[in-house]
This record gives sequence, structure tokens and C-alpha cells, in this order.
Amino acid sequence: MAGSMRALQILAPGEVRVVQVEVPKAAPGEVLVRIRATTVCSHWDLNMVAGRDIFERPGFPQYPLPVGVPGHEVAGEVVEVGAEAEGFSPGDRVAAWSSRSSQRPGRLGYYAEYAAIPAADLMKVPDHLPLEEAAILELSMCVASSFRRAGDLAGKQVAVGGAGAAGLLALQMARALGARRVEVFEPNPARRALALSLGADLAYDPASPESQALGARSYEVAFECAGAAVSAQNLMRVTSGPVHLFGVVHGEIRFDMDHWGRNVQLCGYPGHSRESAELAMALIAGGAVKVKPLIGMKVDFEHYREGLERLKDGAAAKMCVVP
Repeated sequence: MAGSMRALQILAPGEVRVVQVEVPKAAPGEVLVRIRATTVCSHWDLNMVAGRDIFERPGFPQYPLPVGVPGHEVAGEVVEVGAEAEGFSPGDRVAAWSSRSSQRPGRLGYYAEYAAIPAADLMKVPDHLPLEEAAILELSMCVASSFRRAGDLAGKQVAVGGAGAAGLLALQMARALGARRVEVFEPNPARRALALSLGADLAYDPASPESQALGARSYEVAFECAGAAVSAQNLMRVTSGPVHLFGVVHGEIRFDMDHWGRNVQLCGYPGHSRESAELAMALIAGGAVKVKPLIGMKVDFEHYREGLERLKDGAAAKMCVVP
């Protein structure tokens, strides 16, 4: 195996380069993965390239970013197995369900040709599932965590705020898990059309008269996936019950007596779990959740920056980076 590899590095706002670094070594409990696909977490990448921190932490981001950051949705093939790493062999097709390793100080992110990943953070990918689709497992796990917290959706009317990648996964999960109706709120007409093609019963422009005419008890549960306070506020306007805030919400949310009287509940993100990853993988591998329509484009390292511009203007819901 070559001693060096190519990777992406964000050096400063608006400045991204392909760099050469050493191939990482698999420490005890880790496996070395030849990365075949990394799907882009649109909000995270767009904010970091623009000089903003998605979590609004003071003093962040700090440039240059570590090599390979913020890549964290990844799939590939095992090439080496470190000591004490159990359950994997060279040649296994795998996807990371947790991104914790890629975000630790001193670690490389996954916009690279290879990554040393804890075996506990990986799941095997069924032979029939393309690695470019399996790479979305980490995001799917995050969405599934909110659904596991929501409990039984059988027969319920569900609303989804935002038809980006997370919202499109959410509407399909709601349908697969027994919701009676799933309706989506999304200002981009192309995204609304995609939502309808993936099973949404209706897709509203939130500013439309039809959306504004909806009653306060139109939905029993909602999932906010746009990461915007205005989207959460809209769902709170039409839902009597829990509103699950999956997206990293930016802006201020107002909770008043009307919400209190309708038993509106704001639920934050419940955290990563392997059980959520197993649910997500089962839905994707079984075909209940379709990933391919979400991946609007595939780029190499050299065209990563160009691809982000298409994500920014809403031309695609998801981008796959192939080393």
C-alpha cells in the first residue's frame, strides 16, 4: 500500500485544496478502510466553507481545518484490521454509522482515500447495496434516532419540515413505519416534486395560501429537518403533539399559550445509537427508504468546491464525493 494518500483540506473560508498526507495506521480496535464514497452533510460543509460554525460555537471554525474535515458520512472496503478489532476482515464492505472518530482532535476527517475507523463505529453493507448509497448511513441513523424517540406512528398524520436529504429520508421513514399521511413543507419546487415522487401525500410551499389555511390540529407529530427556526415555528402552528427538532436549529423559536394549550412538545436530538443505525440500514437495504434519488450529483476531490455551489442553490439534495 502506498505511504501517502490524497485528501481534501479547507484552509480558509472559500479556500479548499487537495493535499497529500500519510495513510493513517489502524490503532488497536480500529480497521483501515479504503474509502469509496463520502456523502456531503450539506449544512455542515456549506457553513464551514463559508466561515461559519453549524453549532454556533464562539471561536469556531478554526482554520485551517484538520485534513479531511468535515467529511463524516462514509462507506468503503476494509483493507487492514488492527489488533483487538473484532468482526471484520479485509475485503468487507462497510459504512460508518457514527462519526465520532472523525471529529476528535488530531484525527483525520473522511474526505480522504483512507481512514482508520473504530470497528465499533462500522456496519457491514449488504452485497446488493451500492457503497455510494450506503455512505448515507450516518445521516440516516441520526434521522432514525428521532423516529425511535417518536414511537409508534401507525395511523398518524405526520408533517416534515424541509425536503433536503434529511427531510426526504424522514418522509420515507414515516411512510415505512406506518404513518397514515405524510405531508412536507418545502419552499423549493424541485424539492417538493422529489418529495412527492418519494411518497409524500402533499408537499406545500410554507408561504402558500394552502399552507397558511391549515388548521392548528392538522398533524399529530412533526419532524423538523431544515435546521431553521421559521420551519419549526410553522410546524408548531399546525401540530398538536411532539415536534422533533432533528435539524440544528438556527434562530429563535417562540413558544406561547396557544402551543401550551395544544400540547405542542419540542423534542431535541436524542443522540446517536447503534440501534438507530440498525433500523436505518434495514429500511435502506430493504428498499423502504430509497437513497439513490437523493444523490443529485457525484464529484471527485477536484470538483468538491464546484459541487457545493450546486448544493447552495438547491440544485441537488445530496452530493457524493468519490476519491
